[in-house]
Amino acid sequence: MVLQGGSGNDNWAHVWSDYNGTTATNQRIEAKSVQLYGGGVTTDSQATFSNNDARLSSNGSQQLIADSLLLKAAGGPVGMAAAGDQTFTITGSLSLIGGSYAGTANLSSNANINSTGNQTINAGSIDMQAGSTGSRNGAFIQDGSTDPSGKLQKITASTITLKGGNGGSNNNVLLYAYGDHIQQQINTNELLVSGGASGQSNRARVQAIGNVGSDADQVINAGRITLTGAGRLLNIVMMA
Repeated sequence: MVLQGGSGNDNWAHVWSDYNGTTATNQRIEAKSVQLYGGGVTTDSQATFSNNDARLSSNGSQQLIADSLLLKAAGGPVGMAAAGDQTFTITGSLSLIGGSYAGTANLSSNANINSTGNQTINAGSIDMQAGSTGSRNGAFIQDGSTDPSGKLQKITASTITLKGGNGGSNNNVLLYAYGDHIQQQINTNELLVSGGASGQSNRARVQAIGNVGSDADQVINAGRITLTGAGRLLNIVMMA
């Protein structure tokens, strides 16, 4: 399964589970491989930028079963999003690669996986690399909710690698859980977190954070954890 965003204006590629009347519908995808590629950006207008993306999204839950998953941004972003629980079962590699937007507007070309419910990702390996040119071209796996009962982000893979951008600025990579009483659990043989090798403020971060007045729990079960800073200004790593 391949989705490719276009160039020009409003040339997007989406698979979207919308509402049936007022009821959210769920999305289930099974495929040998799933590949999403961001399109081009020809101007700095918000409409042109945002509508040349590639996206799988659901207004309910989202389930993906595949051998491999690749989200690769370009001038335009790519993403998978669920307004409910999100469950991925990837027997091989899950890869997110930030894009290359370098315009003057306050835009970004991110590769992003996002849920507002419980998020469960099982993969052979997870590789997250922020973009190496331009600015704000990140790679993110995020789970966030204001549900007072709390949600769980559970990420399991043999190896998990996060690398900040190797050029440009503010090209960040983030494994992030946030919300009311949020829980983050990471299970891996090896967790590698590296700031960008060059550029500025190209950060790598693993974090669980509660909303104001709320707590957050973070549990990391790893055989080995490696944190590597970089030699340029503010290319830092963070776990919290």
